[in-house]
Amino acid sequence: MLRLAITMAVLAACAGGRAATPAPAAAPAPARPPSADAACQAVVPAAWPVTDRQRRDLIARMATLRPACLGDAFFLAVYGALLLEDGDAEQAILWLERSLLLEPDNLGAQADFAIALAVAGDPGPVRALAAAWRLRADLPAALQARLAAAADPSSRYALPAVRLGVLAAARSRSAMQGEVSVLAGYESNFERSPRLSELTITVPGGTIVLPVEGRPRSGLAMLANVSAQWAYAPSAPWIVRLGASASARVSRAHPQTDWRHRELAGSVHHGRGRWHAQLDASAGWVSGPLGEPFRQARVALAAGAAVGGCRLRAGGETDRREHRDSRALDARYHGGIVGLQCAVGASDWSLAMALRHGDDLPDDPDRPGGRQRIDGAGVQLRGTLGAGVRVEAGLRHTRMRDRSGYSELLDDGAIRHMRLRQLTLQAALPLPIEGLDLLLQWQAAIQRSNLALFGYRAEMGYAGLRYLW
Repeated sequence: MLRLAITMAVLAACAGGRAATPAPAAAPAPARPPSADAACQAVVPAAWPVTDRQRRDLIARMATLRPACLGDAFFLAVYGALLLEDGDAEQAILWLERSLLLEPDNLGAQADFAIALAVAGDPGPVRALAAAWRLRADLPAALQARLAAAADPSSRYALPAVRLGVLAAARSRSAMQGEVSVLAGYESNFERSPRLSELTITVPGGTIVLPVEGRPRSGLAMLANVSAQWAYAPSAPWIVRLGASASARVSRAHPQTDWRHRELAGSVHHGRGRWHAQLDASAGWVSGPLGEPFRQARVALAAGAAVGGCRLRAGGETDRREHRDSRALDARYHGGIVGLQCAVGASDWSLAMALRHGDDLPDDPDRPGGRQRIDGAGVQLRGTLGAGVRVEAGLRHTRMRDRSGYSELLDDGAIRHMRLRQLTLQAALPLPIEGLDLLLQWQAAIQRSNLALFGYRAEMGYAGLRYLW
């Protein structure tokens, strides 16, 4: 269908076409045709959005009207152009194609559709359209220059450029973005400890019940985070990303539970058409007064394809953990992952699902529990509500089972198994200052185990400010 639409667009362009819709890069928005549906066109602004926040707010408003405007070619053309400028080339292709099937002669939609295909790794249509339009005198100069620049690999306008590491129709091959957040809140269990009043110890000849004070520490705390990402697109199929972050939690009531985390990360992405592959690598360091400092390195390789309105991926991952003093706890993990992300209906909401399976292999064969098998499943829903409020909800279930008995002192050396369930909710409410959000976070975690020493419940809720630049 994509080939059919772009073929129709090129034929219409060569035949002469009708009046063009100005390119999204121009300051004024496209002129509304007299026959356009008033309800669908009311949301289209008089001037094209200048800032990222303005553009994303407009995309959110148009997404709410989209189910009622699926027959309005002009509305879909503007919506697709906004998505393209925001970096979502795959969704832009979907709605620009639909617009061209309804109105093949819209020159602005033709150009945006060809550019979106180039962003997705297929530069043929944009080059063909630029060649077909080169000698036409009836085209707006800005539209013709935009298409010619997009078709020229040596141009500074060459696609793809990068916005947050995603292919985007922008003027630069590179982009950088950062985030700073400060949150305050409450946690019911700082160190994820069990609530116990007694502990049963197995010894030769019987058992001993020891009274213990297993009361989780709770109280107020603050979270701070700063991160930066840089991305570069050396050529159409490739994107290179680098990032660094630092975060910390501080509690005046229980300073011994404070922690600090630092991480460096990088990735290489290759995409052509519907297919993509990505290599990720990261290194992190965790420290704090109560826990022993450790470092962790991770490498993952995944490949996938776009199928309908979904993205399917599969791959493998491995990591290595090393502790500063307790070298008997050092281990490595090897596993695989399968994931699926789909658009939800005709809205801008998306649903992602993932399955993981792997083994945690200790360096020391005498580590309590020995080798551990880990299985996991997760689901995440994200989208935009009214007034540009962005919402994320996630549910994750992890099952862990040791290969051998954990300790002869606990339940006669029983093999430990644990189940962890985590529910996470987050909402970001845009504030009048560009890039500033009010951020709300809540998480609940329950871990159950046949050995009471490893079961716990914890809840946390935070609120504060986040600034994106």
